Amino acid sequence: DEHVDVPNGLQNGCVLVVLEGSNHLLAIFLELVRVHALSRFARERLRSAFPAGSGQSGEVPLANGLRVNVDLGDSFGAEFMLGHLNEYDLLDAVTANIPDAAKIVDVGANFGLYALHAAWAAGPEGRAVAFEPLPSAGRLLQRNLEANNLSDQIRFVASAVGAEPGKAEFFIAEDGAFSGLHDTKRSRLAETIEVPVTPLDASPDVGALGPIDFLKVDVEGHEGAVLAGARKLFETSPGLLAVLEFSHKNLTESGRIQLISELQDFARSGFRIWLHDDQGVRAAGDIADSLAGNASATIILAAGGCSWAGGVVSTLEAAADKRTRTEVAQGLQPLLMAVRDARQVASQAETLSARFGSGQPAVQALQEVGHLLGEQQAKIKSMAARIDGLEGHTGTLQAKLDERLGVFQTLMAQRTDQEAALKAMLQKGSDDLAATRERSDKLAAQLDAFRKSAEAQQEKLMARTKVMEAALARAEQLKTQLSEAQSKMAILETELAGAHQRTVKLEADITSQTEELEMRRTTIRQLQQREALLRLGKRKF
Repeated sequence: DEHVDVPNGLQNGCVLVVLEGSNHLLAIFLELVRVHALSRFARERLRSAFPAGSGQSGEVPLANGLRVNVDLGDSFGAEFMLGHLNEYDLLDAVTANIPDAAKIVDVGANFGLYALHAAWAAGPEGRAVAFEPLPSAGRLLQRNLEANNLSDQIRFVASAVGAEPGKAEFFIAEDGAFSGLHDTKRSRLAETIEVPVTPLDASPDVGALGPIDFLKVDVEGHEGAVLAGARKLFETSPGLLAVLEFSHKNLTESGRIQLISELQDFARSGFRIWLHDDQGVRAAGDIADSLAGNASATIILAAGGCSWAGGVVSTLEAAADKRTRTEVAQGLQPLLMAVRDARQVASQAETLSARFGSGQPAVQALQEVGHLLGEQQAKIKSMAARIDGLEGHTGTLQAKLDERLGVFQTLMAQRTDQEAALKAMLQKGSDDLAATRERSDKLAAQLDAFRKSAEAQQEKLMARTKVMEAALARAEQLKTQLSEAQSKMAILETELAGAHQRTVKLEADITSQTEELEMRRTTIRQLQQREALLRLGKRKF
C-alpha cells in the first residue's frame, strides 16, 4: 500500500512476498523489509542532505521534555533527528523500569542518548558517568547536559574504556557513528588521534557511584575488553543490568572470541542473558551458538539480584507483540489469503508437474485425437462409397457429407484447441521446472553458506581447543613447578630444623661458657681482694 520514491533513476515497483508460516513470521518479515528500505533508500537521501563529517548539528525536542543536540554528519544523529531509531523499544523499556535514584554508567555515550534518558528517568537522585572519547561527540554531550540541567547528575569523562589503563590509537571515521579503537571500514577514515583508556574498575568517577544499577556499552567491537576491565564492578553490583551492542560488522575475530568468553564466564557465575533484535527478545541459551555467524543483537545481561530485569524483558515482549498485532491489523489478512491461494496453486502446479514428468497426459490426449481422426476418416470413406453407388441420393448424401464435414471441422478445431492447451501446459510445466531449478539453486547456495558457516565454527572450535590445550599445558607446568617448590620447601624445613638444633646447642654452649667465665671473673676478683689485703698488710708492718 506504500509507494517508495526510489533514487538513482530506478522505477517504482511492487514486491510480492509469499511466506509459509505464522502471522508472526509475516510481521517480522515486513518489519525487516521496512528497515531494509530505510537502509537502502532513506540513508542515501540522508547522506545527500547531511554529508558525513559536515559538522552540521541540529536540536531534537522530545516528548518527555528533553532537548537533544545531534551531529547531522553522524548517521545515528541524522536518523534520530528524522525520528528513526532502532533502539526505541529498548530505550523505552529501560526508562520505564529503571529504579529511582539509580546509578548509571554509559560507555560510548555519543551525544548522550542513554545517559540523558536513564538519569532523567532515575529522578533527581540518579547519578551517571558517561564515557566518550570522540571529541566532537563529547562536545555535543556537554551541550546536552547543560541544555537539560543534568550537569550535576551526569559526569562526562573524555576517555575510551578497556581492559587495561593507558593510551590507544582512536580511529575517527567521517561518519562519527563508526569511530572506535579499530577501523571498522564502515565509513571512510578521517584521522587518528591518541586517547586515554580507562578500565571501569580503575575509574574514580565510577568508584564514587558505589554499586551501579545500569550499564550500557556501545564501543564498536570492543565490548569484550570493557567487560574484562569491569570484573570488580560487576561483583560489587548485585542489582546490575547491562546492555551491550553485538554487531558482526564491527567485531574482529579476536574481539568476538573475547566477548563470548566474558559472557560465558558471567553465565557460569549466575548472570541471566537475553538477546534483543528485530525478532523481539529471547533467552540467549548457548552464547557461542547464539552469536555465531552474522548475528547482530543487543545483549541484555542481568545479575541474579537485579529486580528490574524482568520488567525490561516483559516490556520488550509487549512491544514486539503490539507491533505484530498492528501489522496484522494494518492489512496482513489479505496477504494471508493470498498465501493460502498461492499454496493451492502451488499444489496444483506440483501435481501437473508430476504428470508432465511422466508424459502421460500428452500421450493420452494425442492417442484420443488420433483415434477420433481415424474414426472420422473411416466414416468419410464409407460415405464416399455410398455416394458413388447411390447417385440418386446425392442431395441427401451431400447434406450428410456437409454434416460430417462440420463435425470433422469441429473435431479439427477441438484438436487445435487441445494442441494449444497442451502447448500451454507444456510451457507451464517448463516454467515450473525452471522455478524448481531456481529453488534448487537457492537451496544449493544456502547449503554452501551452511557449509561455510560450519567450517567457520569448526575453525573457532579448533582455536578454542588450542587455547584450552595451551591452558592445560600451562596448568601442568604450574603443577610441576608447585611440586618442585614443595620439595624445596621440605628441604628448607629440614635444614631449618637442623639449624634450629645447632642454634639450641650454641645457646647451651654460650650459657656454659658464660657461667665458666663468670666463675673465673669471681676467682679473679677474690685474688685481687687478697692481693690488696696483702699489700695493705705490708704497709702496716
